[in-house]
Amino acid sequence: MKILYRLMGLPMVIFGVAWLAICLLTGLSNYNTCLLIGTVLVILGIVMYIAKTKRKSPY
Repeated sequence: MKILYRLMGLPMVIFGVAWLAICLLTGLSNYNTCLLIGTVLVILGIVMYIAKTKRKSPY
């Protein structure tokens, strides 16, 4: 689980942005669930990426 946690930060952000782009292109941007899923993926990806970066840093 720790390995999966370390590797999922940036790909989760990319997938979230792709999800939002797909929702926009298909016209599903009027639905809150579609936008919420993309936003949650981006926010969680950023948090995971920052946590991974802070653990690597000696400061």
